[in-house]
Amino acid sequence: MAYRQWTLSLPFALRWPVMKAPQLLRGLERCLTRALFRSQRRAAKQLGHAAPLHGGAVSFVQLFSSTLALQPHLHLLVPEGVFRGGTYVALPPPTQQTVEAVLQRMLRQARRAFAAHAEAWPEDAFESLQRQGAQERLSLGDAPAP
Repeated sequence: MAYRQWTLSLPFALRWPVMKAPQLLRGLERCLTRALFRSQRRAAKQLGHAAPLHGGAVSFVQLFSSTLALQPHLHLLVPEGVFRGGTYVALPPPTQQTVEAVLQRMLRQARRAFAAHAEAWPEDAFESLQRQGAQERLSLGDAPAP
């Protein structure tokens, strides 16, 4: 069984909001997973497989980059196929067009979640400094590792 890792990195403008309201990041995770599973089910149906078809994934959130800068992003490990009952149905790797379609669907759904969360960021000067500080790279110095 082949697997593919899907990674969703967020633009700077969304990094602080999802840290302030973690439910937004979990919402993005759900949107991405649903869009991906829908795409896989569609591909399986085009190959002649009948419903019910189910996807599977292992997902985790990573909050920081290698320099400890705030960089919330999602990782999904997904089989290159779907499950029908107790049978695994292998699918061909996604095309560039398929990846873009999954992303577009996820973005449409995510816009609704962010629009419903109308809190303003940053709320005050202190929070503005927090947001700015979270984006700075942590200088670990030039000393060689022991």
